This record gives sequence, structure tokens and C-alpha cells, in this order.
Amino acid sequence: MGRLYGYVRVSANDQDNSVLNQIARSQELAAKEGLPLGHVYVDEDVTARIPLKDRAQGGTLLERTRSRRCGQRQLCGPCLRISRPGVR
Repeated sequence: MGRLYGYVRVSANDQDNSVLNQIARSQELAAKEGLPLGHVYVDEDVTARIPLKDRAQGGTLLERTRSRRCGQRQLCGPCLRISRPGVR
């Protein structure tokens, strides 16, 4: 059976969207898909202006997905957690 992995990010200016709330939403999405939620990668106090690959946990998640060590499915909630327009 597959497993989903999560990524959550909170910038210092976005405390309304807490890490705990994002993890809870990730758990809900995984349950809806019928798959267990594996590790949740968390970057706190990190602006979306920093590319995902350059963030501590974001970079780890990208490396793992590229090597397929964490499965082949990714489930994404609000993509604003990952990046801002124009950031690669």
C-alpha cells in the first residue's frame, strides 16, 4: 500500500495558518484518499519567496520524491504553502 507525505510551511507573517492546522488538514486529505500519512516535513518561519529546494525540509522532500524513496504520489493542499508565483 502507498503512503502520502506532507509538507507544511508557516512564515513569520502567517500565524493564522498554524503548523498544527496544516498537519490536521494533511491527515484529513490522506484519510480521504484512503492512505496513511507518512512523515510531514515542516519548515517554520520560512517565506514562500525561498525556493522549495533551498528550504531545509522542502529540499529533503524534493530529494526523497525524486529518488522515489517516499512513494510516487504527492497530495497537495494549498499550494501557497509551497511557493509564491514566480518562485522556482
